[in-house]
Amino acid sequence: MRTGFTLVEVVAAAAIAAIAGIALLKMNSQSMFLFSRLVETSEVSEILSVVGNHADKRFNHTTKTLYDIMDGRYDIQNDELRKYLQNRKYDYSEQVVDTISFGAEAAEGSGEETEESFTDKEIQDAASAPIIQFELVQVSIKSEKLHGAVLVTRPLQ
Repeated sequence: MRTGFTLVEVVAAAAIAAIAGIALLKMNSQSMFLFSRLVETSEVSEILSVVGNHADKRFNHTTKTLYDIMDGRYDIQNDELRKYLQNRKYDYSEQVVDTISFGAEAAEGSGEETEESFTDKEIQDAASAPIIQFELVQVSIKSEKLHGAVLVTRPLQ
């Protein structure tokens, strides 16, 4: 009886180990890639929440820092946070997607007959009600590594 392995058995075992190793490396690299994409997506979501809450027409087609976008609305005492916000620069752009109105035109009706009848006072009250208008705006940010967009509503003045 032999106590060792033949050359064919050793080569077959090495080939199986190499294939398994390559598969593990590929899985690891895919996991790292997906994790980095998840981190980027999370960071963009956080930044867009700040940008969406502080969207301003004055920033359109400019490069702003997150500190500029927050526009001094907060008294930030933490120097590290202030430095972080001042170092994050983004190209900011806006595009009006739609304008939406509620108010007097709804009282005028669409010309269709309805079973309800309105009194003159109800019609006058509806006609004198203020018209509520707002615009739906797509706000986009872009940097060397990150980009994203968010829809925000802004009242028309």
